[in-house]
Amino acid sequence: MAYFSPIIDVFIFSFFVIMVINIFYKLLLDQHQVKQSRERMKEMNEKIKEEQKKGNTEKVNKLLGELMSENGKIMRMSLKPMVVSFIIVILALPWIAGIYGDREVKLNDGKGELNIDGSVYQVQKTEGGVEISGYGNIETPKNGVALNGYKWNIAMNGNEVKFSRIIAYLPFALPFVGSDLGWLGWYFLSALLFMVVTRKLLKVYV
Repeated sequence: MAYFSPIIDVFIFSFFVIMVINIFYKLLLDQHQVKQSRERMKEMNEKIKEEQKKGNTEKVNKLLGELMSENGKIMRMSLKPMVVSFIIVILALPWIAGIYGDREVKLNDGKGELNIDGSVYQVQKTEGGVEISGYGNIETPKNGVALNGYKWNIAMNGNEVKFSRIIAYLPFALPFVGSDLGWLGWYFLSALLFMVVTRKLLKVYV
């Protein structure tokens, strides 16, 4: 059930998921140790640049080995919170997908039913598209179709009609994605923002 609008619901959902994940990172990792490792890696990178300018290959290789060792240490420390984060994601995402995910209507003899938030629509295949009860004939593929208070991208796939709910419109087009986002695209975009912000607030260094 939607509480606000889809764009706000998914935005809030991504915030809580990322916040919980970062709390586990905060609790399960020695942040002081991680911070020290990060600082050592930064120093090593600076030294590597200096030695590269001097042409000291032997010293560069030694520093690279130390850098990889330090990075491996952080990866080993991060293993437990990574597993916990994975479990949180695989449990949480199907729930929001059930609300705002795609709707696929299987057609039998060219007919089927579309259920959106309890509202049922009759769907019938026509030449070049589908006819939806109350909305008439729609040629497919068709983007941005207003249906039951939402915008949808509609496409035929054999004997199935796929309805993809549009959650957000971007002011620019992303490669391979375009300017309209479904719940998953909007979730990842929101999560990326919250990951940066919450880690700074919680002082999580991984």
